[in-house]
Amino acid sequence: MGIDEAALEQLIDEAEPLLATGRGAHALTILKPVASGLAAYWPENADWDETLHEFFPRLDQLIAQAALMDGVSQEARDNLADELADWQRELAEFGADDAFATAIAACMQGWDEPGLQATLAGLGQSWPPGGGSDPLDADLTRARLAALEAMGRGEHFLNLSRAAGFHCDHAVKLAQMGRVGEAVALAHVRLTTHGDLLRLVEVVASVGRVETAFDLAAWGLSRDGRDEGEENWHHRTGRAMLARWLREKAHEVGNRDMMFKATQVAFEESLVREDFRVAKKLVAPPDWPKLRELLLAALTAAPYAMSGSKSCSTRTWSPTPLLASTCRKRVSSVHVTLRWVDLLNGHWRITPIG
Repeated sequence: MGIDEAALEQLIDEAEPLLATGRGAHALTILKPVASGLAAYWPENADWDETLHEFFPRLDQLIAQAALMDGVSQEARDNLADELADWQRELAEFGADDAFATAIAACMQGWDEPGLQATLAGLGQSWPPGGGSDPLDADLTRARLAALEAMGRGEHFLNLSRAAGFHCDHAVKLAQMGRVGEAVALAHVRLTTHGDLLRLVEVVASVGRVETAFDLAAWGLSRDGRDEGEENWHHRTGRAMLARWLREKAHEVGNRDMMFKATQVAFEESLVREDFRVAKKLVAPPDWPKLRELLLAALTAAPYAMSGSKSCSTRTWSPTPLLASTCRKRVSSVHVTLRWVDLLNGHWRITPIG
């Protein structure tokens, strides 16, 4: 008999509000039985699992976070570490290696790791002290930061995130604490992805600094992600999401110029039909002919385009009399030519033409 994964996810979700308010011991009353049940179920079902394994990383991180909170004694951590280690040994025999590695480390090390208290007090230059960090160190640091956040220890959060090089988390916390100028200055130097910038601008706007958020988002759109290649999908998706945020917010406050630019960037990065439709809906009628020309030029110059779940990619595009675009794509060893049509009328569909 299989596990109802939707019900399992819903059960895990019930622990989130408890974790967010620092009630780690209460959260463990939900998370421990779930982890135990999943560990018992796994050996007989590992061979044909498709999605159930995805619950292990989430449980690992949430249990680690809960174990680090006030109200969970060291004795309780020790007992939990033993239980987790037993489950992990069983799981490792069936392919789920290190399923609870972060949670075990959190229970065993807690807040007593050498040098950690000095780092929390702002005396450490880097974390871990040696400067090197493996994936387990990073996951444990994330759990500690989540616990500090939930327990309201803002300065400790800032000190650890700075020392560990968690620049986005550090900037977001600065903004939440009202230190927006410091957050923006850090973003200009340290934030290298559009996804991180989006996370920060949302927080900056939420604390009432909307114009500052607009300026930061516009700056982000003006640059390429330093850690994201121009053809990298994450780069294009992150930049499109940042542009959509700016597009909507600028429209809400009537910033016409910024909305126009963000609308253009959103389509140029995504090339999806919905962004084309939104562009036509949001811009003022006098601005639409100019913007439409820019969007169609971006489409005809692009190496790919999207319409719903269908896509077409090529290195050479050519405009048709309808200002649509064509490309050739090999499908089951047969070349098929696809055309984007009726863009001018706002109808976007793919039609095989050869």
